[in-house]
Amino acid sequence: MMADCFKANRTVPGWFGSGLARIAVLCLLLTHMVAGHARTVNDGDDAARQVDVVPGLRPSGLAERYGYVAGASVVRIPAAVTAIPDFCFAGIGGLRRVEFEPGSRCVSVGAYAFAECGELEEVIMPAGITQIKEGAFREARSLRRLAVPQGVTALPKEMCLRCGALEEVTLPKGLVKIGSFALAGCQRLKSIVMPSGVREIGSNAFTGDESLQEVRLPANLTTLESYAFAGCTSLRRIVLPANSNLLGELILSDTPSLEEIVAASPVPPKFDCESFLLEPDDEAGYRRIRLVVPSAAAAVRYRSAHAWRLFRNITPAPPIR
Repeated sequence: MMADCFKANRTVPGWFGSGLARIAVLCLLLTHMVAGHARTVNDGDDAARQVDVVPGLRPSGLAERYGYVAGASVVRIPAAVTAIPDFCFAGIGGLRRVEFEPGSRCVSVGAYAFAECGELEEVIMPAGITQIKEGAFREARSLRRLAVPQGVTALPKEMCLRCGALEEVTLPKGLVKIGSFALAGCQRLKSIVMPSGVREIGSNAFTGDESLQEVRLPANLTTLESYAFAGCTSLRRIVLPANSNLLGELILSDTPSLEEIVAASPVPPKFDCESFLLEPDDEAGYRRIRLVVPSAAAAVRYRSAHAWRLFRNITPAPPIR
């Protein structure tokens, strides 16, 4: 279920924790420094061609074939377009709004399609879109809100990585997976409502979301990977699902405002690589945080379980009346 313990996939670009988290950062640096590599770009023709491009840059002339006029602040995607190619509008300065013509046939937004559009504030996607690819809105630093179409079942890796102005994300009811780094570094995101069908949250999915205050994870969640909420410095409360599935490493490291964790499982979940929920040397955190468990019997189990026993205040939930 979880990644290899020695794989370097545990931290968000641009976020640095302390202790074990810092070690993970160093492991990842080499991976993220190698930014340029060959990618497939579908330019609208039947055949896809290979171009050598760095994420955040677009092949010359590609945007103009999809409705962009040089210098325009608004682009209107023609209704006949069925897929926006990889890197199509990436890095375009001055672009503030993306619209689709009525009757749009578009079903897919390509990888890094709007990446590094630093002034982009709004994208209104048509209902027919069912796929958003990796990094589609990465570092669109002025993007304030995003409504993900109802047909989308997975948020891709790095979808909105470092969208620092993003305040509101509406997720579709049929969502099943939130990919690694999908909403990481969204510093103004204060809340997120996760659909009940979400079963997987990837590593670092919300890392560095400094305004996020409370999280209630879906009951059907089966995979919660490493560092998912690390660096969420305003997070005060989180509710973990009522199952004992394996948890990732240091999911809540560097969360100095955290006051309460509700662990709904009667059996203490184990951790990937025999890790911890917080960093093991975060004594202040283990003293400050109240760990609420389902019953007195569960509290006994948590007090003797690896990692969980570090919490000083393990409390049975009050009976429901």
